[in-house]
Amino acid sequence: MDDVSLIITGFISYIVLLVLTGVLANKYGRSVIGWIIFGLFLSPVLSVIFLLSIGKTESVKNKEYEKFATILLNKLDNRVKAIPKEPMNATKHDNNTTLSTLTINDLYKKNWENSNK
Repeated sequence: MDDVSLIITGFISYIVLLVLTGVLANKYGRSVIGWIIFGLFLSPVLSVIFLLSIGKTESVKNKEYEKFATILLNKLDNRVKAIPKEPMNATKHDNNTTLSTLTINDLYKKNWENSNK
């Protein structure tokens, strides 16, 4: 490899690492311009290492948490909607008692009343 191609390869690597610094800074909720300038003066490799070590800002963490919570609540909501609301048939239990026709809401209400006593 001659000197020119080595310089071009190094320059392209430097630019790629600066772009990676900017992408990580944006993803972690940090100042993109500030971190790119930091990478220009110190080292793009060190700026990437520092970004990875300090992590995401609290606002980014909260947004990710809210997104995860929304997805989870939607899945739970779909499962709750799948529970039948019509009365259940009478069935025999272990102690030979018969369960009268109760709806799911009646069972929730009884459970709520028992837990608040």
